[in-house]
Amino acid sequence: MSEADASGREVLPKLAEIYKKLYLHPGMEDLESEYKKVALRGLEPASKDLSHFMGDDSDELSYEKTPAGKVLTVTLGRREDFEMFLTIMKNKCVAMVIPKTQGAVSAKTPLKNIQT
Repeated sequence: MSEADASGREVLPKLAEIYKKLYLHPGMEDLESEYKKVALRGLEPASKDLSHFMGDDSDELSYEKTPAGKVLTVTLGRREDFEMFLTIMKNKCVAMVIPKTQGAVSAKTPLKNIQT
């Protein structure tokens, strides 16, 4: 594993180091202002709480080599964590319905902040 890889209950804290907006969650106080501060301006969140995630021993974070370069892959063992992750990362912390048939997603995210 490289320095950026993680497994088990280390995954969500490691991801939150990379993507600070994972500390935010739907329903939190002053969400709109906090989202702008953290996700758009790159500032630190008011609180570094990840209690809206459950975490699982089967969670995995790794880099896979592809012909196009390294790809960050995240596997979350709990459906609830997968849905929360999508809500935060893809829908700006606004609650959304995720079809039960959806078990994966790909996202283009700049990797400039990630150390490998």
